[in-house]
Parts: sequence; C-alpha cells; structure tokens
Amino acid sequence: MPERPIRLIVVDDEKDFRIGLCERLRRKGFETFDAESGEKAVSVAGGALLDVALVDIRMPGMDGIELLSALKSIHPSIEVIILTGAATIDTAIEAMKLGAYDYLSKPYKFERLKLLIEKACEKKRLRERNTLMERELKRVAHSEFIGIGGEAAKISRFIELAAQAECSVLIEGESGVGKELVAREIHRRSPRAEAPFVVLDCGSSPEALLADELFGHEKGAFTTAVNSRQGLLEIADGGTLLMDEIGEMTPANQAALLRVVETKSFRRIGGSTELSVDVRVIASTNRNLRNEVAAGAFREDLFYRLEVMRYTVPPLRDRKEDIPLLAEYFLSLLNRSRGTS
Repeated sequence: MPERPIRLIVVDDEKDFRIGLCERLRRKGFETFDAESGEKAVSVAGGALLDVALVDIRMPGMDGIELLSALKSIHPSIEVIILTGAATIDTAIEAMKLGAYDYLSKPYKFERLKLLIEKACEKKRLRERNTLMERELKRVAHSEFIGIGGEAAKISRFIELAAQAECSVLIEGESGVGKELVAREIHRRSPRAEAPFVVLDCGSSPEALLADELFGHEKGAFTTAVNSRQGLLEIADGGTLLMDEIGEMTPANQAALLRVVETKSFRRIGGSTELSVDVRVIASTNRNLRNEVAAGAFREDLFYRLEVMRYTVPPLRDRKEDIPLLAEYFLSLLNRSRGTS
C-alpha cells in the first residue's frame, strides 16, 4: 500500500488565493482543506488528521501566530508553514520559536512551496516513526519468524495469506507462543509494511485508561487533560493496530472498538467530531473467544468482525523440531550483545 497523500490545510482570508492554491495542490496529489480564518481552521483541524498547515500571518480575528499555537495543541506533530506578504525578521523568529517549520513570503514560487510542504511532512512522519520505533524497541528483541517443521510451515502459509488480505485477523494461542510475532510478520509482509505497526495491550490498563490510549482525548475532557492527545488509532493511521489480549476488554470498550472496525471512524474522548482512519485491526488472545462469546463475556458481533481470518498458534511443545534452531538463534543474539563469537 503506497503512503497516503499529504493532508494539509490552507488558511488565508483571501478567497481567490486560498481556493486557487488548494486546487493547484490537489492536482499535485495533495489532500487539501481550506479555511478563511483561524477560528475556522481550528474547527477543521478538530475533525481531520492533518500533516501540514499553510497559515497566513495576518488575518482578522485569530492571527497566524495564535493559530500556530492552537493547531499544535490539537495536533502536536503537525508542521506549520507561515505564508505572509508582510514578513519581517521579528515575525519569522517568533513563529519559529513557537514551532513553525518555516516561513515563505508572498509572492513565492509554487515549486518551492511544494518542496517545503513535502519536506515538512517528511519531518513529521519521520519524527512519528522514530517515536514509534523507540516504543516498539522496548517491547521486542527481534521480529523474525523462525521454524523449519510442519507446524512452522503452516504458520508461514497463514502469514502469507493474511499479509495479502485487508481483513481483520484473530490470532489465538497460549501465552508466550508468539502471537505478537505472527502479527508483526503479517504486517511486515503486507502492503502496509512501510506504515506504523502499533500495539495496544488490552490487559494492562483499566477501562478508562485503555479507552484514552486507543482514542485519545480533547483538551478539558477530564481534570488532567490539559492538552489534546492523539490516541493509538491516529498513530496507526495507514498501518496496523494489534489489539493484544483483546479478551480482557470490558463490554464498553468492546462496543467502542466494534464501531471502529465497522465504520473506520471514532471520536476522541470529550470530542464531538468524527475522525476517519485507515487502520487494519489484528487481535490476539490467550483465551478461546468462541467460548467467551458462548459465556456472554465477549460480544458476538465483534467476534465475527475480528475472526474474518483466524489462526491458533501452536505451542513450542508441538514444534519440538524447531527447538535447536531457536536455541541457536537466541545464543547468537546473546553473543552479539556481549561482543563474543
């Protein structure tokens, strides 16, 4: 799957300039939004996952400097480019101190602006990927599937089939059998491989905290919500979200997840605006979800949405032929970490 188009908003009170620039950018493959004021831009940003904002410095009401801060509070990773016909060193310095990516004086060359947008978005996405990589490096030591026996071959075939599908996947198996590793391999071999792979551990947080991790929140949604915050759904946009130990989810969170799986949309906690995401959901559990459904502990409709493709990963005791290979692999890892042969 190719990387999604750059999403940007053009904010300028000059209608002809704003609409004309949006049309020109759309012809170059950008996904554009426009706003005639800072207040309108804030409203648009609340309902769209934006990469870059092109902001006029002087507008009635909220000016470009104020809007810069407002946009950063909504989307902390957004990059803002200041467009102005009244550029001064002072305003440029002020904008850069507040986190603007760069500024450009009108009139400008379109190709220069286009390049600036692409570089700004590249910086944003690289920063997000680095943050995600740091998070994931703390979780895993390797991401290779290793095995030569018959059971390993079955796992590999399932991974290949699931990688080329766009449907939800349910991975079952005992704790420690490598469910997350299978999910990672599905993502790595899929068209989404260059997009984020994000893991949410459903068994490690209380109901409210889990919902906040998944959906994020708006400023003021609760006492400690001093700023808006992206949830993992937004971070995983374009990629894969692994809902690890999904059998631990409470009924309320199951209902909220069902809506995401069905509609690819959600609301941040405390928000009223629908946000759309392109996320593939993979779920894993050490429980038998069919039994959980029969016992009334798991929603039947969510179960059937998740198990479009389902696989039970066998334990290592059923793959004894792979033990020498795994032992050699982990010994090699240990030797490399210690600098020994």
